[in-house]
Parts: sequence; C-alpha cells; structure tokens
Amino acid sequence: MRGSKIVILVVIAGILAVAGYGFWPQIINLMMPSDSRPGRVLFQPESVTPEQFARIADQLTSKGGGDFTHIERFREAGILAYEGPSTCLKCHETMTIKDAVTGKEKKTPLGDNLLTSVHYRFFSTAHPNVYGFNGAKADNFPMGKIDRPCPKPGSFAITAWAEQVVTREGDTLSEGCGQCHIGGQGQAPLGEIMPGYRTIEAEKEAVDCLICHAAAYDMNRKQVVRDGAGRLRWDQDLSMTAAMSVTNTTSQTCLRCHQHNFGGDIYVDQVDPTYMQSMQNPGRQRPRVLHPGSKRGTPFSPSWDVHAAAGVNCVDCHMTEGHYIAKGTHTTTMMANDLPSVEVDCENCHTATPHTSGGDQADYLNAHIEKIACQTCHIPSLHPDNATYRDFSKPVFEEHPGIYVYSDSVKATEPGTGIMYVWWNGDATFLGNPIGDNPNWKNLYRFYNPTHVWQEFADFDYAGWYENVMR
Repeated sequence: MRGSKIVILVVIAGILAVAGYGFWPQIINLMMPSDSRPGRVLFQPESVTPEQFARIADQLTSKGGGDFTHIERFREAGILAYEGPSTCLKCHETMTIKDAVTGKEKKTPLGDNLLTSVHYRFFSTAHPNVYGFNGAKADNFPMGKIDRPCPKPGSFAITAWAEQVVTREGDTLSEGCGQCHIGGQGQAPLGEIMPGYRTIEAEKEAVDCLICHAAAYDMNRKQVVRDGAGRLRWDQDLSMTAAMSVTNTTSQTCLRCHQHNFGGDIYVDQVDPTYMQSMQNPGRQRPRVLHPGSKRGTPFSPSWDVHAAAGVNCVDCHMTEGHYIAKGTHTTTMMANDLPSVEVDCENCHTATPHTSGGDQADYLNAHIEKIACQTCHIPSLHPDNATYRDFSKPVFEEHPGIYVYSDSVKATEPGTGIMYVWWNGDATFLGNPIGDNPNWKNLYRFYNPTHVWQEFADFDYAGWYENVMR
C-alpha cells in the first residue's frame, strides 16, 4: 500500500514537472508588470497588386545600389504582402553558417541562431575579461544592456523602452532604447534572462528582420505607436518596398542604430548621407528625439573614416556566425559579445607589419605594433560633438525639440583632453572602467583614480584596495 502511494506521488510530481516546464515561459511572463509582458502584436501587412509590385520592382532596380534577388523570388512565390518573420521563414527556416574560429560550415535553425544573439537578447553569458570590484571574474551569467546601465542615457534600457514625449509646444516625440532593438514588443525581452526560458511565438512573430536586411527600409516609420490596449511599442516598416529590397547587411543598415554612438545625432556626412539614415529620417508623425553629444566621436562615414571611404562593410571586419557578430576580445561598455574569442583586429587585414614604405622608418614604426594600439596614432582627434563629460543632475532646456535634456558640460576632442593615452590590457569592470597598468609597474597609470569621494567614504583606502584587489 505504501509503495502504491509513493508511485502515485512520483507520477503526480512528474505530471506537475512536465506541466511546469510547458508553461514556464508563461509563468515567468506573469511575474512581470502587465505593461512589460510580451503579447501578440497586431501589425498591419501592406498588400500590393501585381501592378504595384511591378512598379516597386522598377523603382528599386532603377535606383541601383543593390542586387535585389528577392524581387524575382517574391514574384515566383506570388508574395504580395510581407507578414513579418513568417514570410522570411518560408524559405529561410535553416541557414548555413561558417564557424568563425574553424571556418567549417554547419547548418542551424535560423530562429535559434537569431533568438540567442546579442542583437535580440541584449546580453551574453561569456565575459572572459570582465571583473567585479571584488577582483573576481564576472563570467558565466547573463550580462549586457538588459541588466546594466547604459552610460550615454544614464539609465537601464528597460526603464526607457518606448515613450511618447510631449513638448512644450504640444508636439509628440518618440523616445526610448527600443528603437535600436530588433524585437517588436513593448518592452525588452526580459524573460530571456531567466533560467529555462523559451521564446514564445508572439515574441518571434514581432522580430523586425527588415531593419537590418532591407536596403530601402524607411526609418520614418520607426516611431512609437500605441496599440489598442494602450501599450506603447516601436513601429516597423513592413512595406513591400522594404521587403523586396532585402540584401546582405551593409554599413548603412548597421548604422541605422550604431551611428548614434559613433557620430551622435547631429553629424550628417554630406559626402554620403546614406550612412546617417536615422538622423535623415527621424519619423513623420512622432519624430524620434535627436540629442546632441556622441559617445565615441568617431563617425563611420566617408569623410571621417578611410574604411568607409573605401567601401568596407562592418561585417568585413566584424566576423559573423549567422546572427552572432564578433566584437573582438577587448571588452567595451556594452559588455555583451556573441563571439568573445574571435579577434577583430587591424592585423587581420594589415598584418603585423603594416608600415611598408620609408625603409628604416617603417621598421621603427612596425616595432611599436606589439605594445601600441593602432588607434593611438590613427585616430588623432574626435568629432566636435564628442561628449567628454555628461551631467544628468543639471538638465537644460533644448529649444529644439523643446524638452529638457542632460547637460554635456565638456566636449573635448584633442589628445590630452578628449583623448587620453593609457595602458589597457583589454579587461574591464562591470561598469565599463578599463583595467590595466603600465607594464613596467612604475605606477604611471591606474584605471581607477576617484576624482570625487563622498564624505562617508573619506577614510576609505582606495590605493590599498586597488593594489590588493584589482592590480
């Protein structure tokens, strides 16, 4: 009798475990605030007639600038409306990718590859050169913009995802971190960070494939809209014009999001404005807020960068495994890295002896390669809109667009002010502070030297902490 009870309890426990596993994503989502739960997004596909299809095809091919093979593929398949990822997956359910380390090709489900990428999740779990302030390596747990503050806006991505800002004049603007995320939900994919979470169908259906892959994507459609339940989200360009212009990614498509940090929201390269599509097309009804102050001060465009001028695309240097994109082995402020063991290095193209003319001078310059980063000499100054010091405690009124914003109190661009020359071994702290000392140990540089000490920490031995923990 007792044995029968045990068997029954085991069976019940098994049933509950299976049920719990099956409903685990829903259970996780129910723990979230109602406005942060993912749900089905009712996008409105735009159907075209065969005649309209032909006109769009003529317009795209007459402009040039791309090998739009999907025009013929759509024509053969009779596709007259783009319905999101489901349209893409009719042909692209699996993909063949090349291992970034071994070079071997392998097949993988496209959805699995995309939904585990940093561009979707906003985090990665491998951080081989990130350390906490206790000196311990901060590795093997989810970390990225989803759970750490972004230095530029001064907040977490999840706290400012999609908002409508009303100006003093009564205009409505679009603002929030969600504009640079391929998910189409009203919040960041928060469930992904939880153990055992499986992306639900509603999240998969809302992914914006075209913002990266469509040459003719209209950034004016990327603005905050309110759905029938009153929730805010970022809209997408689901037009057939965009869908028929699908190509491999280019620098221009990457920079729809990444130019914000390189050149800020002010600089537009007049030589080729296509590198600044986000600034050129900020939205029609509810324009995106464009703020002054760039984070890097190094625009990637023909007038500023020789690689852009030569037609080099981002993925020519940032190797990919499908939707996994290498950022190099040095850690920067975003922390997340799909392929942390893959080098993104000047030597990959220019070799370890890049200086070839000038005889002895070339040999002298090449002798520096082991210790001195190429950027030390080859980025001599920054864009004038480079923000060196940002103060969130003193907001200032910005006449255009008519709202209060942070104060960029220092904009320095030259060596010694905007550019500091320090030793860095590629490691960083959780908050993005570079770790590294002069290799001769003569104390010429410390990554941490507090410029302001709160009264309650006046007696803290910062120098001792540094030597004992972070050296």
